[in-house]
Amino acid sequence: DTAPLASLTVVGTTDFTGGSLITTGEQLYQGAVTLSGDHTLSSTGGSLVFGSTLDSGNRSSLTLSAGEDIVVQGAVGGTSPLGTLVIDAGDSIDFASNVHVSSVQQAAAGGLTRFGGELRAGGADGIVLSGDGFVFEAGVTADQGVLTVHNSDAAGTIAFNGPILSKKDFTQTGGAHVYLPETITVSNGGTIPPELLPRVFDRFFRVPGNGHTGSGLGLAIAQAAAQGCGLSVTPRNREGRSGLEA
Repeated sequence: DTAPLASLTVVGTTDFTGGSLITTGEQLYQGAVTLSGDHTLSSTGGSLVFGSTLDSGNRSSLTLSAGEDIVVQGAVGGTSPLGTLVIDAGDSIDFASNVHVSSVQQAAAGGLTRFGGELRAGGADGIVLSGDGFVFEAGVTADQGVLTVHNSDAAGTIAFNGPILSKKDFTQTGGAHVYLPETITVSNGGTIPPELLPRVFDRFFRVPGNGHTGSGLGLAIAQAAAQGCGLSVTPRNREGRSGLEA
């Protein structure tokens, strides 16, 4: 059996070809990190800190698990998108710049999760996040999948400061406060007959004959969240394109 390292600091650039690396304390990568194979980085009792960019030339996936914080100061997928990004932390998660991946899965965070730049997922699995509060400083886009955000802190806040675009459903649950942007666009399917637009926020309502699956709750939850903040959401068909804009 092999014991995990106590900690790790890399001053220059790093190329991960696949596998896993476990430490009990902090991992610090000061230079750019490139993935050429699926990789897992785990700090059981410390933080994962990246001082520069994270990229992959072949859409490799990355799993980050930290007992304390995850901090990424450079862009993720800025040169070429990553595959699946899986993250969980005992404390906060902070991405200071843009994140461009195939999909994002966040199981938990004991503190605030902040995306300082645009968050974009281009794959069918979309963006599925769970944690104790979220701040999205720029736009959030799920090009081919769903956008699901769950606040596991009953007194927590979710704040969207940029537009939301989801190919499929947009669902927000949990927490005490949610701040929605001026524009929420769900682009799945065709347009909705004008006479049915007032019903899209009804619980369990689905447009007859559109052939799409789903619970029919996503927009109802969004409307309820908006009303809880003293706002309302008005739906309209997108001009010249399929999908719904609100």
